[in-house]
Amino acid sequence: MKDLIENQEILSNSSYSVLIAALALSILLSKILFHLTKKLSKELEITPGIEKTLFFLPPIVMSIIFFVGSSLSLSIGLLGSLSIIRFRTAIKSSMELVLILTAIMIGIGLGSQNFILTTISSLFIFSMLLTFTKFFYKKTQESEKFYLSCQQEQDSKIKVDEYLNKLQVEFKLNSVQNDTDKNLKSLYELVDLDKEKTELLIGELRERNIIFSLNKS
Repeated sequence: MKDLIENQEILSNSSYSVLIAALALSILLSKILFHLTKKLSKELEITPGIEKTLFFLPPIVMSIIFFVGSSLSLSIGLLGSLSIIRFRTAIKSSMELVLILTAIMIGIGLGSQNFILTTISSLFIFSMLLTFTKFFYKKTQESEKFYLSCQQEQDSKIKVDEYLNKLQVEFKLNSVQNDTDKNLKSLYELVDLDKEKTELLIGELRERNIIFSLNKS
């Protein structure tokens, strides 16, 4: 009886140490995923703020897998709990799905105590995402063109050209027309325009009360 109690205490202490190690590693990988998602959100169409959700997802999934373990009753209870959850927010892009699956993979891997394999897999996926964004996506993005049509008064002191230069956007003025209402209509062709610059440009034009339309070719 005494030996059984001692063995249980040893197992209990071992489980605590494994749990702490898994939590620490999941937080570390979650932090890397957080900064990676924040960086990718500037280049790709990703829901703003999703990096905060992805930060908490691996530790939560890891804890669930760790506590369930090989218990059949807990597994059935977990399936019952998940069956009542309804997800109403649609995933905007395939890249969001990749990031969510990566976070779940980290949680499952660490929860099943595969620390080395999970770390190697996570770092490999992180490097793949960075490589994809740096080389493949930017090449595709460079070939896309946007057309900005602006309408403002001829005597307006607001210069759209100056603001485009300030944003470091590559542009070409295709046409300028004067109508009978003393308005100036300008058509710009924009090339180097990412998500962040688009938001800044739209906000500035709206603040200046400039009538405009922005279309992708």
